[in-house]
Amino acid sequence: MHLAALARLELSESELAELGADLEEVLRYMQLLDEAPLSADGAALDAPAAHGPWRADQPTPSLPVALALGGSAHATERGFVVPSFVERTRDRLP
Repeated sequence: MHLAALARLELSESELAELGADLEEVLRYMQLLDEAPLSADGAALDAPAAHGPWRADQPTPSLPVALALGGSAHATERGFVVPSFVERTRDRLP
């Protein structure tokens, strides 16, 4: 219920029950991952080594602001404009 309120979802009792079951399944899977064998440095024992042809990290020109913000419904010269929702959501939480 709290998660649904944070996401501003209106769910029926059956939908809440289904969401709860889905979240329980995710938590069970995370518990399985937590039980996976790890080496002393935290890497999974059966994971392939992370070796490869890494490129040097070199700065490149940024995407032009007009192009980056071109698909936005609302933008300023500084970035995307989105509605404030955090304060409104806090007011609705139990």
